[in-house]
Amino acid sequence: MLLITLLLAADARIRVIPTLSSKNLRQLAWHIIPVTLISVLFVVVGVSFRTGWWF
Repeated sequence: MLLITLLLAADARIRVIPTLSSKNLRQLAWHIIPVTLISVLFVVVGVSFRTGWWF
């Protein structure tokens, strides 16, 4: 999950943000949404390991 987050951030930083305008704002949204979902998964997995949901 961390690797996917880093790859999405690098892609946004290199490819999307330098050419950001109102026309290609949707591309940035396609980076923000997965990063948000992965962040929620980080929390769920962290809590599950802490509380023992998986065991």
